[in-house]
Amino acid sequence: MEFNMQDNDGGTPEQLRVDALTQAAQATLKKDGDTAVQLWVKCCALSRIIFGDAHVELARCHIELASVYLELKGFWEQSLSHAVKGRDILLLVEKHVTSHDTRLLALYHNSWACCTIGRALMMCDQLKEAGASLRDAELMCTECGKIISCSYSGPSPRADGNDDSTHPHIVTMVTVARLEEDIACALARLSFKQNNYELAGRYFTKAVDHHISHHGNSSEGLIVLLQELARVCPHHSSSHLMKYASPPCPLLMPSFRQKATARIIQLLLRRCLLPWISAN
Repeated sequence: MEFNMQDNDGGTPEQLRVDALTQAAQATLKKDGDTAVQLWVKCCALSRIIFGDAHVELARCHIELASVYLELKGFWEQSLSHAVKGRDILLLVEKHVTSHDTRLLALYHNSWACCTIGRALMMCDQLKEAGASLRDAELMCTECGKIISCSYSGPSPRADGNDDSTHPHIVTMVTVARLEEDIACALARLSFKQNNYELAGRYFTKAVDHHISHHGNSSEGLIVLLQELARVCPHHSSSHLMKYASPPCPLLMPSFRQKATARIIQLLLRRCLLPWISAN
């Protein structure tokens, strides 16, 4: 898919980019895959015109596009292509980076790119390569957290490196933790595919902890994570889920019970809580 610069309202590339970033983010939040793809392609083209071929913002747009292809369209080949493109751009950026802020941005987006690459490779059953990419993502994301918590004292850097964006991507402990949750989920699903149920349980538990710390214990996303964790438990000790079996246990919260279906609650109880209660 290509973006034609003639198809615009006569604004400057900078203004067109600001508008496109805002619209692309909105389309992504609304899960409008077709529109989001078109707009992120436009963002990629405009970012290349404005910043050149080696800039964090160009890499971010490719990674955003890769995520949309994967999550909203289910197109792993296109997702893999753009995620690899974003990662390659970041390798160019890292050769010339001198700013602490840019280094942190490059590291964060490289972690995001590797996570997306790993998830795309899982969809085509290239599990060994997926695992290598996801472990790289995990290491880089952990390093981001260390940099922010231990050594970074300035203002949170912007992903576009400029002040004109109306859709900045801020690298903070919150955004790093969200990425950590995504990576943990991907590694858990990969471990499950590889029949490593103990490791899958640990990674699902890590993802649940990250999710609760930032979304509370009554979100719909938590229902999905706990359901996946429950499916792991029949294959090994259910100790991973026991931490959620006592107050303030998400399984016992009224708000959770109102959102969760009866089938999920029964699944969690039958496979995890009741065997544990009987054994104790």
